[in-house]
Amino acid sequence: MIRELDDYDVIVVEGFGYGYSDMSARERTVENISTELHEALSSLDIKKPYVLAGHSLGGLYTLDYANRYPSEVSAVIGIDSSVPTAQFEKEAAADRGGINITGILSTIGFVRTVVWVAPSVVDPKSDDYTPSEIERMRQMTSWNFGNVAVADEAAHMASNAAALREVTYPENLPVLHFLASDNVALTPDWLDSHKDQLQNVSRHEIVELEGQHYLHWTQSKAMADKITQFLQESVPS
Repeated sequence: MIRELDDYDVIVVEGFGYGYSDMSARERTVENISTELHEALSSLDIKKPYVLAGHSLGGLYTLDYANRYPSEVSAVIGIDSSVPTAQFEKEAAADRGGINITGILSTIGFVRTVVWVAPSVVDPKSDDYTPSEIERMRQMTSWNFGNVAVADEAAHMASNAAALREVTYPENLPVLHFLASDNVALTPDWLDSHKDQLQNVSRHEIVELEGQHYLHWTQSKAMADKITQFLQESVPS
């Protein structure tokens, strides 16, 4: 995806629990996550305003961030991103609590064993990565799986969604949502919830692409082309 967007300066901020970042952090509230993202971007002296892109749960954080720091965001891109609906909140609440099975499996070495015996299980479903990148992603999967920060983030999904349920994107902020066809077909109201979220936004677009939740693995070229077109039409240069 980054390679396809080579006309832009693309920066990936790896939140706590992801990539090479620390695996423990402050409580994973949406406010803390937005504040940490802002601190990271501010430390890099990035030209403002910039475009925010978020995948999956990142949809909650881009929504909060765009309202918390409106003068710093020129557009938002959602990649099959979550919408803080009552249904999302209910499902997230039902999943929270109990034993952190993923953390236990990681601690006893089960995940490392799977990566060693059948590494393709955790590989991205794409031919666009180099062997070195694949190997690094396998390593990150092994050491990050089920860590404290990610487990706490999962436990806060319902409360974070509840905090944002009545929040909308600023009216004049361009928003582009990519939705995975699998989720549109299998998840009730997935498309309608995204449409509802953008009713007040004067410049918005929803694009459904064939594939599963990780669209950037398989649709990076189509997404980059659409992002480029959308930003050229929506964001002053």
